[in-house]
Amino acid sequence: MKKLITGLVLVGAVSTLLCVQIPYGPCWLSKQCNYKEKGAVSQIAAAPGCQREQAGASLAWALADDQTKKDGGGKKEESPAKEGPEKKGKPNPAAGGDRKADPQATGKITGEVVLKGKLPKLEPLKIKADHRDRAFCGAEVPNERLIVNDKKQVANAVVSLNIKPAAKAKPRELELTNDKCRFVPHVQATTVGSIIKISNKDEGVLHSAHAYLGAEFNIAISSSSKPVEKKLNRAGRVVIKCDTHEWMQADIQVFPHDFFAVTGVDGKFSLEGIPPGEYELMAWQEACEEVKQKIKVEAGKTAEIKVEVTAFED
Repeated sequence: MKKLITGLVLVGAVSTLLCVQIPYGPCWLSKQCNYKEKGAVSQIAAAPGCQREQAGASLAWALADDQTKKDGGGKKEESPAKEGPEKKGKPNPAAGGDRKADPQATGKITGEVVLKGKLPKLEPLKIKADHRDRAFCGAEVPNERLIVNDKKQVANAVVSLNIKPAAKAKPRELELTNDKCRFVPHVQATTVGSIIKISNKDEGVLHSAHAYLGAEFNIAISSSSKPVEKKLNRAGRVVIKCDTHEWMQADIQVFPHDFFAVTGVDGKFSLEGIPPGEYELMAWQEACEEVKQKIKVEAGKTAEIKVEVTAFED
């Protein structure tokens, strides 16, 4: 009996040795040569009638992992997380920057965008009497090119820093909805690689989303359609129009960094987690001249700024 047990042990040892030394052994041998590395299995079998399957790891990786365990370092490395669009709720568009940065080692900018000079009179956008969707859309829709409150604070201004990012900004997810014959929201800002989901709430109305400048796509979308996803691959301004409703337009500013914000109805914005230094701050607004101002950011401090924009002359 002892001889039989000893013989079986020797057979097992020889089989294991053959697995290591002769990875292209017979098919039955492959059953004893399964190695796991980072959740994958590498199965070695190359004899006639057998298949060699390798799911993300090789025998060399497996042997190295086994050796690491023998040396006392049996802890497996975690696979790096795949980079994808950020899905953590809806961020405040007026707050931007690296919010995970150390507030004592970085600085912050807060400010407001106000209108300088006379407020131009923007009439509601008229819809032609013979337009096929006039019964649904109405005779006119609001003109959102320039929204200013009684304190002359400007909404929908995109404020950003002219900065070279130290690391690649994480893509985000944003939504654009066709709602009452308007694109909502009218102005957004995001990072390169972000996904935009386009949907239609207008029942019985066929819309399109035709992208120009920084993106190129043209889709038709009905109220019964599922949201259509498009990726924004380039930095710059993206203008989206509807081919069947010429008054509809949305703007998306795409950046290679996180240091940007879109002002709310109070014209305010904030940028956080900024490395100390001197920067050029830029403010873009659809109906106004672009403004550039110098600003200094110090660690652990907040720099305040007032940005004045001037409306284009009609």
